[in-house]
Amino acid sequence: MYNSQHTIVRALESIEVQSVLPEVVIIIDDGSKDQSISVVQAYKRDSSLNIKILTQNNSGPSSARNKGINAASEFLISFLDADDEWHPLKIEKQLEFFLKKSQTSQVGLVECYMTDVCGDIEIKRNTPTLSGHHFPDFISSNVIKGTPCVMVPKHILESYGGFDESLRFSEDRMLWSLIAADYEIFTVPEFLVIRHFGYEGNITNNPAKNYKYKKEFIKKFISQFSKILSKKDIIEFKLSNMYDFMTVFYKKKDYHNCVECYTDMISTSYSTLYYKRFYPLIKFLVSYVMTVIKSEK
Repeated sequence: MYNSQHTIVRALESIEVQSVLPEVVIIIDDGSKDQSISVVQAYKRDSSLNIKILTQNNSGPSSARNKGINAASEFLISFLDADDEWHPLKIEKQLEFFLKKSQTSQVGLVECYMTDVCGDIEIKRNTPTLSGHHFPDFISSNVIKGTPCVMVPKHILESYGGFDESLRFSEDRMLWSLIAADYEIFTVPEFLVIRHFGYEGNITNNPAKNYKYKKEFIKKFISQFSKILSKKDIIEFKLSNMYDFMTVFYKKKDYHNCVECYTDMISTSYSTLYYKRFYPLIKFLVSYVMTVIKSEK
């Protein structure tokens, strides 16, 4: 957790009402500057959960999650960010699904559907439903709905070194891709997670800051899987990741960064000109005009 004094209790309460309780809840405070630790300590006094609190200097989500993985001794591990919450049947449904699929498959990860919430806006994340070998799908997008959705054996997480701490963005996609390259992954087709947006500790709301981290992820992903990616795969991977950010910049009317994204895309491949039915080109032209108008004011 990071600066989560207003949301951490909601997260903990969603764990406390699980039909199958976890053996331990490990909370990593990633250098919070507010009263997050005091709030957790107060909650712990009256809770039936076995809560362990570990602290570290602010080092980012990968470091915090790895610290939790290292501290755990249980066979299966799930993650819950401090501003999100689980459905009461989340652990039970996934555990049952994991045990069933493990009888016939090499299960590396089980996830579930998720609802994104921002104020009155709700977005249902229920595609795709995964069942088997899905590494090729990670070339186009992160097909895991979200980190709070997953349940993974500890030894599998450790075999890849956990989350890559050199990455400040898409570190989860990198790890899920590594697992998907070697194991089967499955989706419990039920909405078992609510992910909230709009709080200080949530890292998904700052595209201008995270775009440079996304480009680092792109380089690392291609290097990691260079032996199994075709030239076409690499181009698609680069363009799809850059266009995700271009779309966000355009919606936020951040035309300068929108132009930068398109420049990066066109330097990757001239197929950018007609990529996604010319939408990147149209957004670039509009953004370029808007930046010129703004500079002349």
